[in-house]
Amino acid sequence: MTYTKEQLGERFEQLPEEVQEAIIAVETAETVSRIGSKYTLHIDQIGELADEIGLVMLGLVKSEVFVTHIIARLGLDRVIADAIAREVNEQIFLKI
Repeated sequence: MTYTKEQLGERFEQLPEEVQEAIIAVETAETVSRIGSKYTLHIDQIGELADEIGLVMLGLVKSEVFVTHIIARLGLDRVIADAIAREVNEQIFLKI
């Protein structure tokens, strides 16, 4: 599903402060970039991964479908997608 900037902004404003901070933190962007590089993702794939992570953090996408979504959006196989999701969970989601 596609969301407008207004919808994303409204949802962002409803989040607890610590989640808002995690979404905009440079650390989060660096972590996404580092994970993308580790799995030799192209820059556009890293952008798609970052978008999907953001949607989960905003509560617009359930974490249960995260792997399925990154398989579809990034064109990855299940093994790589599972490994990426595990790292995202450990390094980003569990911190908030």
